[in-house]
Amino acid sequence: MMMKSTLFALAALALQGAYAHTSGFTNEFALPGTTLTTALAIRHGCIGSPTIEVSVIVPEEITTIKPVELQNWTLNFEYRNTGQGNNQAISSFRWTGYLNPGTAQDFGMVIDIPNLDVSQGNVTLYFPTVQRCSNATIELTGEEAPHITVTQKISDEYDHHHDGDESGAPKMAGSFANMMAASMLGGAGYYLLNN
Repeated sequence: MMMKSTLFALAALALQGAYAHTSGFTNEFALPGTTLTTALAIRHGCIGSPTIEVSVIVPEEITTIKPVELQNWTLNFEYRNTGQGNNQAISSFRWTGYLNPGTAQDFGMVIDIPNLDVSQGNVTLYFPTVQRCSNATIELTGEEAPHITVTQKISDEYDHHHDGDESGAPKMAGSFANMMAASMLGGAGYYLLNN
């Protein structure tokens, strides 16, 4: 059994970086009632094939989100009723286009963070995401989905425990090894579907 576990770990590490993955949001912490500028960070394609679509489901708590249009990509939206008269909010959106397998791309968006009560603790908003390539698909759902943590205070503690960009905004890291381990151990969240 230990030999199988060791072989699995070595295989996962050898394949890390070969499959598609969304690294998460470039800025994943926000204060209630603020506007957050962030992006989904796509680091590479799938097993040598290009990324052709990135789709995102918006949590119901978010009623205003503005995905950024990218050159040579088409941006499409689906809407839901907010329950406040005839107001509608974006329920999901997707970019379709072409991204070379070895190329990284940030898919930007501006999110109005609702004025959530975080007096009893942080609130995490999950954005289930699918990265579709020519020969495979990665679905990030549940707790593995890219997320925004709404918190009372954004402190230096986050900078010490998370990689940050040049502005000091924290980043979430993901890996194929974690994806495979979660999948093999029955964890929810990651799915690799070969087309």
